[in-house]
Amino acid sequence: MNVLELNLILILVNGFFFLLIIRTNLSKKLFILITSIQLIVFNGLRSLNIGNDTNRYYSIYLRIKESYSFRDFLLIDTDFGFKLLQKVTLLFTEDFHIWLLFVALFTFIPLGLFIYRNSTGYFFSYLLFIGMGYYAFSFTGTRQTIAMIIVLLSYKYILNKNLFKFLVILILAVSFHSSAIVFLPMYFVAQVNFSKYYFLSLLGFYILVYIFRFPIGELMTKFYYDENATLILNKYDSVGDIGGVAILLLLIILMGLFVYNPMKYKDKENRVLINIIIISFLIQMLSSFSYLFTRLNMYYLIFLILYIPHILTNIDKMPINMTPLETRSIRGFVKGLVIVLISLYYIKASETDGSGIIPYYFFWE
Repeated sequence: MNVLELNLILILVNGFFFLLIIRTNLSKKLFILITSIQLIVFNGLRSLNIGNDTNRYYSIYLRIKESYSFRDFLLIDTDFGFKLLQKVTLLFTEDFHIWLLFVALFTFIPLGLFIYRNSTGYFFSYLLFIGMGYYAFSFTGTRQTIAMIIVLLSYKYILNKNLFKFLVILILAVSFHSSAIVFLPMYFVAQVNFSKYYFLSLLGFYILVYIFRFPIGELMTKFYYDENATLILNKYDSVGDIGGVAILLLLIILMGLFVYNPMKYKDKENRVLINIIIISFLIQMLSSFSYLFTRLNMYYLIFLILYIPHILTNIDKMPINMTPLETRSIRGFVKGLVIVLISLYYIKASETDGSGIIPYYFFWE
């Protein structure tokens, strides 16, 4: 059993015990707390050899440590917010292992609070977070992971229609990874109410994006990478297929429209979440032309940790007359199916270990 499989098993066991057996408000909080600690321990106490880019981040840390002038600090080739956070941390400790632990705390405590305050299914939110590869990605994509967690915090201000605070949060995210700018249109798109004209507009928008996909892709790479945009686009060429993730997103959207139709139920959380997933689908479709779009789509795709539990919670809103027993049975079956499918996919994906996590070592080993 590798550490990724152990991580899954612990979440399954904790979820069964705290959310199914005990099922109190305190046990729900304990589940969030214990799961957060678990994610922090594995991520923050890892060896320098764990994570494909950990050693590269270590070299940046050393350069920032040795930057004695403001000019030297600015010349270090990484995002300003990230290196500023490292510089502040260096005022208290020069130990890179403590820095890794601090980053884990900075990442998974806000994630836990976000899930606690916004999710209708804590267990499924965490299961989706690790099952979709976000936890494994955090071992290697440190800057983007921080940026994605910050983007999650903007959800509150999308719901409340507070553009100023949304922009403040987004600017903070961009300071850690410039690619977070891709989430900027979501504030405006999320406010659009559903109608047949809206769907026709989406179709027209996608056709335009498809026609101009290459100049759009090159423009986006300028935000994402410092290297030549054309070179990176060629480097991240895809095979041209639509992709399993895009098909899955389409199925989730169709299921969401059937279960909790936003044209019938004027629920702002439902409207915002399905808009986010629709945009995620449109971006993911473009990954057939460049894998770059898959990386950019991570800022949208992560909201599935809210949307899928949201759908499961509202299964009783389906346009089918069902008894309470039938509703509970269908909900239980779908939940069980989701757990099995995500777990199997996660275990299969962990065997390839694209993030350089296995074999796992703590920093003292």
